[in-house]
Amino acid sequence: MSELNTITAFASTAEKLGIIGVLFIFLAYKIYQYQAMSKQIGQVLQDLKEQSKELSNILRHQLDFQSKFMIELKEEVRDIKSKTNDIHMHCKESADIMRDRIRRSDI
Repeated sequence: MSELNTITAFASTAEKLGIIGVLFIFLAYKIYQYQAMSKQIGQVLQDLKEQSKELSNILRHQLDFQSKFMIELKEEVRDIKSKTNDIHMHCKESADIMRDRIRRSDI
């Protein structure tokens, strides 16, 4: 029912204004529509800019975390290598001591 009222109101306005008035109203509507769309696009672009800043910050934090993690991991690997080398040296020393004892007992 409201559509019928809108159409009736437009028809009576068009009849009063004539073709130039109708074209003017149509032009005004298109300008309004363009401005509304421009505002929406501007807002979307602003939102995208903010989101890209946030994503950039997140990426920066992720890269910092990854870098720190890799440094810590390399330190842990070095520490494990050092301890493994120490264990290997102790095993060699123990084997040498046992060989010496075996040789002494054979004599």
